[in-house]
Amino acid sequence: MPSFAQSIDSINGFLSFNRDRISIEGVQARMGNNGMLRFTGDLNLPRPGRPFSYQVNVAAKDVSTRFPEFLNNRGDANLSLISDGTGRRIEGTV
Repeated sequence: MPSFAQSIDSINGFLSFNRDRISIEGVQARMGNNGMLRFTGDLNLPRPGRPFSYQVNVAAKDVSTRFPEFLNNRGDANLSLISDGTGRRIEGTV
């Protein structure tokens, strides 16, 4: 969505890789002027008998977005992006 473009920069943190999992360990980024994002979680790679699944947690602090274009929204959020045997979903609070 071109009208929802936001800059994310100053990305720092660690990704750990092993044969069946990618772990996101304290990845932090800046969004806009003052907003901070923090990512944690795991991506479980597919194996025989086990499909791809993930849980990625995003904590947003003082994030500002312009959507729709005439409205500036500012706030905090704690969201989890989850994919497992029951489907994909977003859970959390804004």
